[in-house]
Amino acid sequence: MFAQNLRYIVSLLRSPESAHYSPHTRILFVTPPAVGDRMHAESMRKRGLPSTHQNQLTRRYAEIVCSVAHDLGSPCVDLWTAMELMVKKATNRAPLAAAARGGMLGSDFVQALGKLRNIFDTQLSALSPFEGYEMYLSDGLRLNANGNRLLYKLIVSTLVTTWPELRPY
Repeated sequence: MFAQNLRYIVSLLRSPESAHYSPHTRILFVTPPAVGDRMHAESMRKRGLPSTHQNQLTRRYAEIVCSVAHDLGSPCVDLWTAMELMVKKATNRAPLAAAARGGMLGSDFVQALGKLRNIFDTQLSALSPFEGYEMYLSDGLRLNANGNRLLYKLIVSTLVTTWPELRPY
């Protein structure tokens, strides 16, 4: 149903029969961010509420967003994967290059993430209480300042690659 809804929203802008037809509108998909399960659970526990989001389910939504974007010929900013790679690299849980296996990410994307990692210059030990997600999330679910910077960098990178005439600088 989620994929169908995404396709419907895009069709409202792309279909000449739609009252919202906008042939010159450019569509950029963005996946949801990763969820820091422990961090989110702790945040919700402090509020007396149950944890409402799980990273593995969010991963599935991110995969659907990427798939629909690909099917519709639109670019996609894969924030979920970018965050996972950055967190794993910062906590030494997995090498960045390993993510390129399986075809989801190109080597250029992996190299760009490595450069972003250097920009943030964040060092976390493998004993981070929230598995490193605190680098990008304020409560396990919402982006903090670093998370917003990462999203901004990924969006700008995708924009200038896909539509160079939109370069903001």
